[in-house]
Amino acid sequence: MRDRSRPEPFRHERVERAILEELRSLLQAEVSDPVLGGAWVVDVQLSPDGKNARASYAVRSTGDEADVARATKAAFSRAAGFLRARLAASLNLKRTPQLSFTFIGLLLGETEAAAEDEHQGL
Repeated sequence: MRDRSRPEPFRHERVERAILEELRSLLQAEVSDPVLGGAWVVDVQLSPDGKNARASYAVRSTGDEADVARATKAAFSRAAGFLRARLAASLNLKRTPQLSFTFIGLLLGETEAAAEDEHQGL
């Protein structure tokens, strides 16, 4: 008998990837807050029970890192409900996770792919 306390690893990874791709798409196409214009979601980690998702993001900016981090954190807090509602509408999940956002740094002329590689330790 399968242990129900642990999620299916492949499904869990697929859900994380789907959330990541949908958040990226929403940030590019539907979020109108200019503070989030330079934000790039690098990674999404879903809790084992699927109730919470933590999105790590970097921001393309030349400003002070502390100021940028503060401003984007506030902007993501304001947009979290909207983003969660859009995820619920587009992804066929039994339970849409609560979203939290973690600032990981600035993108100074880096590409988004380089930020992903750096975050994942490649």
